[in-house]
Amino acid sequence: MSISGIARPNILNIKPYTPGKPIEALKRELSITGEIAKLASNENPLGPSPRAIAAVQKALPELHLYPDDTCFYLKAKIAERLEVPQEMVIITNGSAELIHLITTAFLPPDKALVRSTPSFIMGKIAAQIIGGKVINVPVKNNRHDIEAILSTTTSEVNIVYIDNPNNPLGTLIPVKEFEYLVEHLPKNTLLVIDEAYREYNDPTVLPPTLDYVKNKENIIMLRTFSKIYGLAGLRIGYGIASANIISILQRVRLPFNANRLAQTAASAAIDDIDYVQKSKALNDTEKGFLYRAFDEMKLPYIPSYTNFITVDIGRDTTQVYTALQTRGIIVRPLKAYNLPTHLRISIGTREQNERLISAMQEVLSQK
Repeated sequence: MSISGIARPNILNIKPYTPGKPIEALKRELSITGEIAKLASNENPLGPSPRAIAAVQKALPELHLYPDDTCFYLKAKIAERLEVPQEMVIITNGSAELIHLITTAFLPPDKALVRSTPSFIMGKIAAQIIGGKVINVPVKNNRHDIEAILSTTTSEVNIVYIDNPNNPLGTLIPVKEFEYLVEHLPKNTLLVIDEAYREYNDPTVLPPTLDYVKNKENIIMLRTFSKIYGLAGLRIGYGIASANIISILQRVRLPFNANRLAQTAASAAIDDIDYVQKSKALNDTEKGFLYRAFDEMKLPYIPSYTNFITVDIGRDTTQVYTALQTRGIIVRPLKAYNLPTHLRISIGTREQNERLISAMQEVLSQK
């Protein structure tokens, strides 16, 4: 018997998460020496918050010390900003870890997690790691189908996972539909709302998720510092839920999961309001630029509430994806999400976006 014979059988059936290709990998594979525009992983093209950079530089001499396992100061800032007790806050190694903690704590093997397809794949993977069941509900008109999701919530279902806005589609649940979901979900079903891209939107278009979290026992809200705050490389996110849910999650959290520099950077970035506003303004402007370019190229796209746009190029994406890489541009093909003719393209700076459009026009003109 090989060593894989003693692995849990369900683990061998998991298809690992595939991230966007790193810049370093493309340089290594194609020997590219010029500047590479990475438009695959929805990172902030402005880089980290200047305040975060300064805070990290100041903290570098403390790298020999373990981080504060309680994340006291970062929790305090988040709690004050959102007007919740610190007992309702958990800090994690990005929101992906939090999704894993949620399934570890709340998904026995005989219970199911419900998710839309397509949606952020980590909900599915985290459930598979635990050995739980996964119920996939197809989206409707590129949005979460709330009625269909609610129809699955039998006694078998412990968790409903919803990314809002949706990744990789970029769509948002209207406020009325979200309210309907919350009011009709069984009280013994945990609703996980992943809001990684919330800060890219005006509050008027967003559901009042936090109000529901404060008043209901069965909702947890996920947010991250990886997107608009520009800290993807430090891996830090957080969740807001009832003190009871947070207490349960703390029991399965590994110690020191949020490193010292990540805590320091996040504590500084959350106060850098000017940087956040600048990032949102750039995203709004460049989203309009890409919309106009795709319209001129007659490429259908999904209007987005995020810092990416999913566009249908009308052909298999494999060759186009590869051709763009040879031109120093990385985008994200969506074959893994059963969208074989779609690319997910992060919104970059004007220079990056002009390079992208020029390269796409050249590549798509070729047979």
